[in-house]
Amino acid sequence: MHGPLALAADGSGDSTAYVFPLVIGIAVTLVVLELWALVDVLSWPRSTWEAAGLSRRRWVGRVLLLGLIGAWLYLRAPRPDLKAAYADLRWRR
Repeated sequence: MHGPLALAADGSGDSTAYVFPLVIGIAVTLVVLELWALVDVLSWPRSTWEAAGLSRRRWVGRVLLLGLIGAWLYLRAPRPDLKAAYADLRWRR
């Protein structure tokens, strides 16, 4: 067997054998974060976006175009405002 799995299996102690799974794990985590942010953007009702004074279309575009940075910005900027607007809308009913 050749490649990083062979290095780990033969007991040579080569630490490069663990780099590939680590990189894959980080990449998967980043993709999942971006997808979660996109699903979260789309899951808020239109009335909540309007009550918060935000544009869903713009935030979908930002998450798609900026990737991880867009997802991080979404989690920091509009998401707390959306949560507050949603709570306010539910309280009014």
